[in-house]
Amino acid sequence: GDLATRTDRGASSVDRAAWLGSLAEGAPPALARALELAAAGMLEHAGDSAGAAVLYEALLARDPADALAGAPLDVADLAAGRLDRVAGRREAAVRAAQDASSRFTALEQLAWFEAEDRKNPEAAVASWRAMLALRPGHVPTLRALERHFIATDRHEELVAVESLLATHLAAPEDAAAHLHFAARLLLAPAEAPGTAADALLLDAAPKVRADVWLARRIAAAARAAERLDGAAAMDGVLADASSSPAQRASLRVRAAESEALALGAPRPGTLAALEEAVAAAPAHPVAATELARWKGEAGDAAGEADALERAARTAAVPSRAASLWTRAGILLQDVVGDEERAVAALTEASKADLEVEGLFDRLRELLELREDHGALSALVARRIALGGDPEMLRAMQSQQRVLLEKLGDHAGAKEALRSVLSLAPDDHEALKRLAELCLEEKDHRGAADALIRLARVRKERDELRWVFFTLGDIYDRHIPDPKRAEAAFRRVLRLSPDDAETVERLVGLFEREAQWLPAIEQWTELVRLESDAERVRAHRIALALAHEKSGDPRQAEQVLEAARREAPLDLDTLRALGELHRRQGSNAALGMHLQRAASDFRDALAADLSDAAAWDGLAQVLSWRGKHDAAEVVARTASALGISVTEPPAGPAGPGAGARAADAALEDLLVPASLSPSVRGVMRLAGPSLEKTLPFDVRALQAEKAGGADAALKASALEAARWFGLTDLELWVTSSVPACVPLSSGPPVAVLIGRALGDAEPAERLFVCARALALAKDGLSVVVRTAPEELAGLLAGLVQGFDPRHQPPGIDPAQIQEWARRIWRHLPRATGDELGPLVFEMAGSPGYAPARLGMWSSEYACRVALLASGSVEAALSALLKLSGEAGLSGSTSERLEQLARHPEAKALLMFAFSEDHVEARARAGLAAG
Repeated sequence: GDLATRTDRGASSVDRAAWLGSLAEGAPPALARALELAAAGMLEHAGDSAGAAVLYEALLARDPADALAGAPLDVADLAAGRLDRVAGRREAAVRAAQDASSRFTALEQLAWFEAEDRKNPEAAVASWRAMLALRPGHVPTLRALERHFIATDRHEELVAVESLLATHLAAPEDAAAHLHFAARLLLAPAEAPGTAADALLLDAAPKVRADVWLARRIAAAARAAERLDGAAAMDGVLADASSSPAQRASLRVRAAESEALALGAPRPGTLAALEEAVAAAPAHPVAATELARWKGEAGDAAGEADALERAARTAAVPSRAASLWTRAGILLQDVVGDEERAVAALTEASKADLEVEGLFDRLRELLELREDHGALSALVARRIALGGDPEMLRAMQSQQRVLLEKLGDHAGAKEALRSVLSLAPDDHEALKRLAELCLEEKDHRGAADALIRLARVRKERDELRWVFFTLGDIYDRHIPDPKRAEAAFRRVLRLSPDDAETVERLVGLFEREAQWLPAIEQWTELVRLESDAERVRAHRIALALAHEKSGDPRQAEQVLEAARREAPLDLDTLRALGELHRRQGSNAALGMHLQRAASDFRDALAADLSDAAAWDGLAQVLSWRGKHDAAEVVARTASALGISVTEPPAGPAGPGAGARAADAALEDLLVPASLSPSVRGVMRLAGPSLEKTLPFDVRALQAEKAGGADAALKASALEAARWFGLTDLELWVTSSVPACVPLSSGPPVAVLIGRALGDAEPAERLFVCARALALAKDGLSVVVRTAPEELAGLLAGLVQGFDPRHQPPGIDPAQIQEWARRIWRHLPRATGDELGPLVFEMAGSPGYAPARLGMWSSEYACRVALLASGSVEAALSALLKLSGEAGLSGSTSERLEQLARHPEAKALLMFAFSEDHVEARARAGLAAG
């Protein structure tokens, strides 16, 4: 409280300090120390440093380790000007230091005092030196000495300090700066190089990052001292600092050389740096080459090849470039295994200088294996340009020819061949190939020249044959010269008398020149030479034409007739003979010829219905005769079998003859020869009586009269009835069988038809209805609806009624008598008088076979129905459906098998392409002729 009062009253610092000192007397030690420190502070504040010092000394006397008194004491003594006392204490502290650390601290305080307070730098230098003895790399101490030696121009001592700084500074840039400064001091005009400075630089070099000046000096010093590893390092520094790519590359090369001398091989980092320098300065004359050498020594073949390629790209001398490219290519091929790059390198070498040893052979082999014809051709061209002995050049030109041909350059290939021939005029292979190329290029004059030269040097028969034949072809077709062409072809025949091809060419030549007698001579020779029958016929046709043109048509006809006799169905021969007759105006001969040909084709079809050529031939011959309707019928008949003819193509069937088919004037064409007029006469008269004798039971087949559901069947039946003039028609239908047969000849005319036929094609329904009604019209109903054995008995009874002695074998006489009795019961007497003569004629006619009358009658009715309806395919299909088949189906062979199972259908097929059918259609007005 008293202290606060004194303070508030504004007492002086000295008074307050005195008062505090009085309070300290008798106070406890800790409080006394605090009061004395406060009093000393007040005295310092009041400017009484000496007084404050006395208080601090008193405190230290009691406790020498009191830091709060020691440091202020120095400050107070310094303020009071009592420097000696401070110096004494500092020196004493140095002497009293027990270890290096405390001694270093004491020396540091002493040096600071001497330099800053006492202004005695020399004394400070002594302390600093003592400090460096304890800590050689203490940078602040070195900095202090550096400042002092700079200020006092003490260069020698400054060099040592700078060297230590360069050694101990962490930052390379700082170290380099100090080392640079030290070296410059030593290399001042008063200091000779190569002594202390060089030694200093060499010692410090591994520890610093030198600048350009320093690195250059270190490198020089290292080389002078044969310390090549150090020199290499400085060369690297200089390279990094250089702005010139070429200079940088040179320094990298020198660094690598130095390392190689010092270490046996450059370091990887040095090679990597050199590689970068080479990339930056590709035009450097030796850098890439040296890099390649060291890559090779290191076993890096790929790197060596890459460096060689870089060196080659910038080599100014072609031979050197070629050598470098070649070395690179060999490495790439043999060691690296990169064939693509090897080819590229060797190709560049060949462009620079192909005379490098082994280059051409190696590159050629590579290109041949790769089948790179373009590159190989360019290589061979470069080799040819170098020249050489004739034999070698000839071989080169020959190879060039082959290559150019493969490249499609025929003009170049011809030039290569001409070069070969300029070296070896009698080279027959070159002459032959030149001729062939000229022919391919349509250079016919060039080909002729080469062939004539080839003929002079070759004696081999086959080759001469080719030469003269080709010459003949050229003079015949391309450079028209008939005399030369004939001479060439005749020369071929002297070499090969049986050369049919040459004879044929002579024929063509003579015909174009209208020299018919020589042409006939050669055609005759061709016929003799030819072994192929078809070609022989062709030659005979041409020979006949030559005879005709020479004015001898009779001989022409004889030649063609001979050819026809050998191949009666050959259309070319038949056509040629027909055209000959037409040109000569021999219409009668033409008609006979074509009729005979048609007959031959029909005979061929009778033997083999699957013969497509015979179908085609018959259709064409009919067309030549002007019977186009007949030809179309043949085409449609063939089509029904699945066979196509070329002329005319099978179109849709046209309308049939309809009612005209029932014309009695056509019976001589439609009625089979086996169905004699007497038989037909008997059936017209006796048919109704026979039908009553042997009535048909429709109930057995569950038949019923056609109703509204059978409209399609009724329509077809009524149309067919109209054709035959039948107005009273009774139509029965059944689902039991697929039949269509007349039950009675009427009146009324009754027909039984299977209901399934209602789903057939309209043309098929018309055919079957017309067939049934044709039978009914002629009284043949009973013939086709009665079993053959029963029919034979029935007719035997009819005959016995007129001739009691009639007894055919194989039939029970009692049955015959019974049939006779029954028949006469239904037979009108008036009819009997007219019928008797016909019955005697029928029974006594040759070939009379009652059991077969049904088949013959059906055959006749089918012909009439075909003529009436018009469609062969529909007729055949309908007959097959009546027999339980599904109609025509499958391949030609399958259809023929179907027809073979059903004689009625096959017989109709045979009639369809017959002359009788053709004539019947013509008479019915369906064709012009």
